[in-house]
Amino acid sequence: MGLQGERVLVYGATGTQGGAVVRRLKEAGARVRVLVRDEKKAQVFEKEGVEAAVGHLADPDRLRRASEGADKVFFHLPVEFDPGILAEYGRNAVNAAKDAGVKLLVFNASSVLPADTGLRAYQGKLEVCGHLRESGVPFIILKPTLYMNNLEGPWTLPAIVREGVFAYPVEPEAEIAWISAADAAAYSVEALKNEQLAGSEYTMYGPENLTAVQVAELLSLRLGREVRYVPIPLDDFEAQFSADFGAATAKTVTDTYRWSNGLRPSPYRIDASQNAAQALSITPTTFEAYLDTIDFSAV
Repeated sequence: MGLQGERVLVYGATGTQGGAVVRRLKEAGARVRVLVRDEKKAQVFEKEGVEAAVGHLADPDRLRRASEGADKVFFHLPVEFDPGILAEYGRNAVNAAKDAGVKLLVFNASSVLPADTGLRAYQGKLEVCGHLRESGVPFIILKPTLYMNNLEGPWTLPAIVREGVFAYPVEPEAEIAWISAADAAAYSVEALKNEQLAGSEYTMYGPENLTAVQVAELLSLRLGREVRYVPIPLDDFEAQFSADFGAATAKTVTDTYRWSNGLRPSPYRIDASQNAAQALSITPTTFEAYLDTIDFSAV
């Protein structure tokens, strides 16, 4: 089933993930509406032929107005580490979708979600998922593993290029089905086409399980010189993160790595029973192919 002519409301359209979803929806012939906080950004979307509603996730009335007439919704949460705020945002968006009678809401949870860890980073997202399941809104929940694109961050890529060091806070032997951000958007748009899968929850995996050491080997091949993997000690990672974002946020983020690093098999390793690629007939990008898209000479 396609999306031709259907109106799809997209949250977070100014971000990497939401923007990629907007582009793919337009290619699929959908009528795209976005929710943005800034009037000037709304005008930019309007000039590109995209409907734009101005509002904030904390404003239920604005969300209801933005949702009116929408057939489907793509929703993901902004970068925020207060679980109470995230839960409020999610409830508002889900309630607005329910009031509008949408046929399907696809929620990219932005991470793998454990059943219950007590970790602050996941509490808000878990509450949103719980509210969505109980709301009566037809839904599909998608949970990505670690993004390949994390390599392009200013804290990672310069060291790869200048020092031949891939530094990351994961255990060297942990198997991870890394996913590209572009593939996450493809998964999301494909999910929006599949109303018959409502009530499903999947993990968005890449096509292969690779350790960070194997990623470094692929980087070596791509650059034509040795790149070695150096795991960042989590206490050091937390200290570095704290300098830029504050102690509370740093602990929240670092604790997600403490959790995942302590599990075997890794929670990011492919589990065929919840693989979105199989359910949605997606062929995800290999890490080698993803590396071909990076302009390493620009560093």
